Amino acid sequence: MTHLRFFATRFIRKEKAENTHDDFLYEQVKKKYTAAFECTERIAAYIAKNYDWDISNDEKVYLTLHIHRITNRHQIDSSS
Repeated sequence: MTHLRFFATRFIRKEKAENTHDDFLYEQVKKKYTAAFECTERIAAYIAKNYDWDISNDEKVYLTLHIHRITNRHQIDSSS
């Protein structure tokens, strides 16, 4: 939750998060969590189009991991 709060704060303030240069991690997350990454890409496109704010690859990694964790937790809870 903390990362999402900081993400929202940066978005509201229009602050850019810098990439820390870990393209390997970005590519691995993109490949492993394809559904969550596609959701992240849709969110990024919406924000870019409607608010003229680009999400860094680092932000995309974190956002993808959070989306995966939340959707995976929901699937586990639903099967109980």
